[in-house]
Amino acid sequence: MYTAFVGAQAPGPTVEIVVSDDGAGIPATEFANLFEPFYRIDRSRSRKTGAYGLGLSICKRILELQGGSVAIQSNPTRGVSFIVILPTPHDSIRNSHAGEDIARV
Repeated sequence: MYTAFVGAQAPGPTVEIVVSDDGAGIPATEFANLFEPFYRIDRSRSRKTGAYGLGLSICKRILELQGGSVAIQSNPTRGVSFIVILPTPHDSIRNSHAGEDIARV
């Protein structure tokens, strides 16, 4: 069983949301294709099981439309982290939470 972790912080003009797990990680050779539509690392999963390979592609596009981005950090022994970076909508949010850990679930 894997454990997932979610954290967020506002280190300046952006909000960073990190979603991590403690699973097997993702090989770096897969990073280039990971956000491509219909791409699946585990090719044994089929559309019959609900794996269309669209989730990460859709997420990346939505983030880009909002002026954000997503990055990947992976370690075969410590799992994978997706780092979502979004601009803060207002100076008041940025100033009131700058550098502070604002959410931990």
